[in-house]
Amino acid sequence: MADYIVEIVNETVEFDFVSGPGPVGPQGAQGAQGAAGAQGAQGAQGAQGAQGSTGAQGAQGSQGAAGAQGATGPQGDTGPQGAQGAVGATGATGATGATGATGATGATGATGPAKLILESNTQAGPVNTTTETALMSVSFTAAANTSMYRIRCGGRLLNNSGGNVNYTLRAYLGPTSGYPTGRTTLFTQGATGRATSADTRKWTAEFVINMVGSRTSQVVTAYYLESNATANNWAVITTSVVGTATSTVTMSDPTTFEFSSQMGTANANAYHYLDFYTVEEILE
Repeated sequence: MADYIVEIVNETVEFDFVSGPGPVGPQGAQGAQGAAGAQGAQGAQGAQGAQGSTGAQGAQGSQGAAGAQGATGPQGDTGPQGAQGAVGATGATGATGATGATGATGATGATGPAKLILESNTQAGPVNTTTETALMSVSFTAAANTSMYRIRCGGRLLNNSGGNVNYTLRAYLGPTSGYPTGRTTLFTQGATGRATSADTRKWTAEFVINMVGSRTSQVVTAYYLESNATANNWAVITTSVVGTATSTVTMSDPTTFEFSSQMGTANANAYHYLDFYTVEEILE
């Protein structure tokens, strides 16, 4: 390599080239750094360095909002049945249900020893007349097993005429055919006076026709009770009669029983009324 000799003359630098190697001079002082040149193009990326050690764990962040509820999972198998619980308190009684339909009528029971065969609540009897008038008149035929008939009746008696009025009571039994022909007079209460009063007298009577061994022989018992004249419905008895009679009416044929009253004086304010009667047949 050629050696360079530099001589500075009047700030003019001249270069004289001397052939051959000369001794190396001392290094001059370092010159001032030049201005930075433009940045060169970026070089290719070097190989990735080894991964550094894991840094310390950072502080826990704040909890995020709750996520949406997940879908319901499949139902699990039924567990074993638990022990029976205690019986609960009785609940309140429910409302009464509608009445059910009427059931079929049961069979007719056996006939009892007594049965009602006749009844009436038709008013009858004499008023403002002296003619004997039936309080009641009934007809019946005794069956083969009939042992007796029981007749009950009741009503009112009034004498508001201003004076005494006599009343006569009679009872009869006889064949219905051609009645009153062939009838038997069972009882007669002779004319008995009742004093005048604005209040009525109450009366009740009973007759029992008992067949003795056959349908052609009877023993008849009876009573008649009458109260004093009073406005009360329940009054003291002041007139009472009791009787027993016999008859021989053929009661296997239609038979008529009659109970009558006859006033001795006709007055519009005097009467003897029957208000009801019943007839029972008593079987053997």
